[in-house]
This record gives sequence, structure tokens and C-alpha cells, in this order.
Amino acid sequence: MKNENLIIYIMMLGTFGVLSTEMGVVGILPQIAQYFNVDITQAGLFVSLFALTIAICGIFMLLCFQDLTEKRVSYWYWQSLPYFQQSVHS
Repeated sequence: MKNENLIIYIMMLGTFGVLSTEMGVVGILPQIAQYFNVDITQAGLFVSLFALTIAICGIFMLLCFQDLTEKRVSYWYWQSLPYFQQSVHS
């Protein structure tokens, strides 16, 4: 019984964290729209599409990568990091 309560609290905290980060951009939506020179409605639509894409792709990514170990994923990350840093700075 105690483990079930702990799992529920962890899931609740995770859901709050995800929703907080996705909705945190709403406060700076006018600045985002001004920076990209678009309407606030278009900026809001792009933020909503981003959140929807993350929600849908997150499920499939979990299914695709469930057999990988943390060491293998960490190795791929550290090996690819210099490539992405180089492409961003050029």
C-alpha cells in the first residue's frame, strides 16, 4: 500500500513538472511573437504544436529505446555532442 502511494506521488510530481515547463512559455509569448515577427496567435499555435509533438513522440521514443541501457545512451550522447556543438557554432 505504501509503495502505491509513493508511485502516485512521483507520477503527480512528474506531471506537474512537465506541464509547468510546457506552460511556462505562455508568460513570455508576446516577447516570442515580437522576436520572430509573428502574431501572438501564431506563436501560441507553434508552442501548442511543440507541446503536442513532444507528448506524441515521447511515447514512441520510450517504446523504441526501452531495450537500451543507460551506458549505451550516455555513450551515444557524449560521442555526438561535439558534432552538434560544432554545427551550432558554425
